[in-house]
Amino acid sequence: MDGQTATHDLEPDDVQTGALLTGFVVNSSARGVFVRVSRELTARVFPRNLADKFVDDVATAFRRGRLVAGRVLSVTSLAARSKRKKGESKK
Repeated sequence: MDGQTATHDLEPDDVQTGALLTGFVVNSSARGVFVRVSRELTARVFPRNLADKFVDDVATAFRRGRLVAGRVLSVTSLAARSKRKKGESKK
């Protein structure tokens, strides 16, 4: 991803580990927060990665519609995740 890419045009293949992204919270629960980064891309943030300090109530701290920013720690496509769930090896 270069500095010229608008976030609304991001495709999953454009995202690299270490990139800084912004987006809007679309869902939050004790299991994490889902952030809409672009029309084609939604990121899942695990509770341990939400903030520098422990967050007691994730749903209250990260309400739907809130604008958030963060750094990409890893990228996993849905196709890769579904293969692993079916017991196939990673390629």
